[in-house]
Amino acid sequence: MTTYLTVNDIERASEIIKGGRNREFYETDQYIESSYMKDLILRRNKFLVHSPTGSGKTRATREAFQELVLESPLKREAYILAAPTRALTSQISNDLECFDYIGSKPKAKELLKKHFDNGDRIFATTFDKLPQLYDFLKAQVDEVILVIDEFHKVIQDADFRRETMIKLEEVTKQPKVTSLIALSGTCLEIPLILFTGIIEVRQRFAHPLTQTDLMDVYLYDKQDELKKSLIALIEHKISKGSRLLIFLNNRRQIESVKRVLKRSPNVTGIYTLQAQHEAKQSERGEPKRSVLYNAILSGRVPDKANVILSTEVISDGVSIHTGENLESFETIVVTENFTNPSKIKQSSHRIRTMYKSFSLLMLKPKNEEVGFFDYEKDIEAQLYKSVDISEHTTASTASTLFEKRYTHNGQQSQILAAHVASKNGEYYYQGRRLALAWHVAHMNGMTPNFIAIDDLDKLDTDLEEALLMDEERAKASKERKSMDEHIKAALSRERFSILKDELNVSDKLQLTDILKEELLDHHRLSAMVMAKYTDDYEVFLKEVIKVKRMADSKKLETSCHLLVEIERYKAGAKQSVLRKGPIPTRIFKMYEAMIGEERTKKEWEEQEKVIAQKTSTKKTKYSVRDVKQIERCFSYSQKRTNSERLYTLEGFKTVESIAKDNGVSVDLILSIATQISKQ
Repeated sequence: MTTYLTVNDIERASEIIKGGRNREFYETDQYIESSYMKDLILRRNKFLVHSPTGSGKTRATREAFQELVLESPLKREAYILAAPTRALTSQISNDLECFDYIGSKPKAKELLKKHFDNGDRIFATTFDKLPQLYDFLKAQVDEVILVIDEFHKVIQDADFRRETMIKLEEVTKQPKVTSLIALSGTCLEIPLILFTGIIEVRQRFAHPLTQTDLMDVYLYDKQDELKKSLIALIEHKISKGSRLLIFLNNRRQIESVKRVLKRSPNVTGIYTLQAQHEAKQSERGEPKRSVLYNAILSGRVPDKANVILSTEVISDGVSIHTGENLESFETIVVTENFTNPSKIKQSSHRIRTMYKSFSLLMLKPKNEEVGFFDYEKDIEAQLYKSVDISEHTTASTASTLFEKRYTHNGQQSQILAAHVASKNGEYYYQGRRLALAWHVAHMNGMTPNFIAIDDLDKLDTDLEEALLMDEERAKASKERKSMDEHIKAALSRERFSILKDELNVSDKLQLTDILKEELLDHHRLSAMVMAKYTDDYEVFLKEVIKVKRMADSKKLETSCHLLVEIERYKAGAKQSVLRKGPIPTRIFKMYEAMIGEERTKKEWEEQEKVIAQKTSTKKTKYSVRDVKQIERCFSYSQKRTNSERLYTLEGFKTVESIAKDNGVSVDLILSIATQISKQ
């Protein structure tokens, strides 16, 4: 018998939608702290985290996962981060330093079992492979902690990936999934009833998206003038020194535009990214990806790439961030059949550093309506429909059209109901393109500026003046200076003296409590660490201000610990990096024997697995993470060939190299290392 939502369920959803007691706000300096993500996981509940793109969701998840694994000696939990695409899963896997369970991997199931048997408890996977990964883990562990990135894609893709999304929804409801956290920067279409609470992340010092707060909307007059208008816009932008990342709706459009651009003497460095091309596989079953695709996954756009024509293949989650390499870039979305504001917003956030501008290319609207579509109200209406029908449903009417669309194995699917609301929104904006432009601009904190393609020449002076003003960048710089002054005020010379006085315990504890209220956690922790190692107040203050996140607060101390381990090894003393016995000395020797060897990043990672396996015994088992601790004591040089980047093991890290990496003096490194060696 089919089970439906109850009226009480709908009332609870309405309460969440109206911003009731289930909505929680989390304010952060710039990035989400791993301690907060860890706290959410330990609440053992279901949360939707609405967080801006680039707020450090994946990094915070990685650090929270790693801390929780270390704190669970029995290893009875498994941690999964699921993403919509292989590209994003691969990028997350590199960030998490974990095994990525995706369909394109040869012998994926055998590799999964091997990684689990080797002690791995953190995994990245795609939406498609999540059910299989969960089925394997549920027989091995007591609890599964599940984090789903880009959760809005579960709703948007439910038409062509219906079975996948229903199975994913079923996994979220399994009893062994004790903690579920859904991450998204665009929560318009997500059914809030799936969650017990909504977390709104607010950044105090978020970087502006572009160098201007205007979103240019270029208008062409007739539908058959799309290609001609886009070519004219590209030629205009290239002549002004811009580089372009352009999102089009389909492969046919991309190939057609590319053919024309190749004949233009002004446009060079044309690259394409298409889902069909990137999904091709080699004879070995591994993804066969373009040079540009691999470059983007590693975070760098080739310098010669002036025009990138892309489908949605990188629009969700994939990060592009290289700093100076992207300052001249502009992002343009062609809105023909691209009428979902969430998808367009996601496209606008692929470049993570501040870039030049974000624009739309749009057919001139006939309908002048600018009202926004109310997704939350429409989702609520879809859920009410399910309740209304359930009151009149009997066994004989169990195969109605509604039930075919909204149920699976006798269970109500909120995902499919929300998908209908998402489609309703797309239909709404197809006929109200002005409303779409205003909505996208509103979501990005920008103001739309409508320009006819024929008026491009009139734009030049206005655009140059807008870029020179750069009000957003000046504002961000002012806010950063304000934070620096706040830290200086909280960490006066007098307080520095108290932190250094090991004998005055009561005053030190009292000051620590005060600093918890006055400073962000990563600045406070950095202050406690640096006070132990330097007598120079200016050096102390500089190091504390420099810290931007929790992971950096002990970076200098950790680097000096590694230096001490190197010296202990050279002196023949017992190692203490892993505190598991004398075997780390053997790991040092294995790396020392490989000095001068050259490998790709992937080959060095495979070598880590080999070393972990060789050094493990019946009594003591070493993981890849343990080996990485020793590996960090060595330095590498790198060079790029035509096809790949190679890394050469140079030798042990030195005082000078560690000082350079951390931006401090050699004397400070020697001072800290000396104090650590005496502990």
